[in-house]
Amino acid sequence: MLSNLFQFLLHEKQLLKELIELAERQQKALVEYKIEDLEEITTCQAELSKSLREAEERRLSMLAATLNVTRIDAANMTMTMLERYFDSDELHELRRLKHELRSLTNSLRNLNLVNRVLTNRARRSVSDILSMFRNGFNHVCNVKV
Repeated sequence: MLSNLFQFLLHEKQLLKELIELAERQQKALVEYKIEDLEEITTCQAELSKSLREAEERRLSMLAATLNVTRIDAANMTMTMLERYFDSDELHELRRLKHELRSLTNSLRNLNLVNRVLTNRARRSVSDILSMFRNGFNHVCNVKV
């Protein structure tokens, strides 16, 4: 019945995988302090996030039209609620996809949390170093040892 829904969900799954790869690259760039890579990654993340929002909007529009519900109802609909609209053949595939999407979403959430912590630590470290130079009581000189 809702075979188009699978196409939308598979597309969103692919976008989530790409976001996870970028978050992993971002984590590595944060650890290795590669500012150039961070700028590129951030740009790619913004584009992918925009694509994911657009895919979600198209999915919600399709659901609202197919099930004859409002967009708000479509947005509040969970995958478990959608199961009643599928026959037994498609139900297994939907449940498998639901678990994969949940796993990908959790992975992305965890990576983003770690990256946020790394970013805050880096910001705090730079701030501490700059305050040490501005303190006035610390003498900093270029001396070759």
